[in-house]
Amino acid sequence: MTVTWSNGAVKGVARPESGYEVRFVSNGPDKVEVWFWRDGRASQVQAFANGETRVTDWRCSSQPRFHCDEV
Repeated sequence: MTVTWSNGAVKGVARPESGYEVRFVSNGPDKVEVWFWRDGRASQVQAFANGETRVTDWRCSSQPRFHCDEV
């Protein structure tokens, strides 16, 4: 994932590896949040305009209903 700061806004571009799905939840101006998932595991990546970055890993299941727990 590439994150840039330009004209007062943060923007992100994601190119997942083969087999991963990706979804942008937020693409600026203060925060970029992207989820990558594959085979019941997900990574939540957040990058903020102040330079802070957070990565949270999750284990997900669809039984009996969709649910994720932080790893």
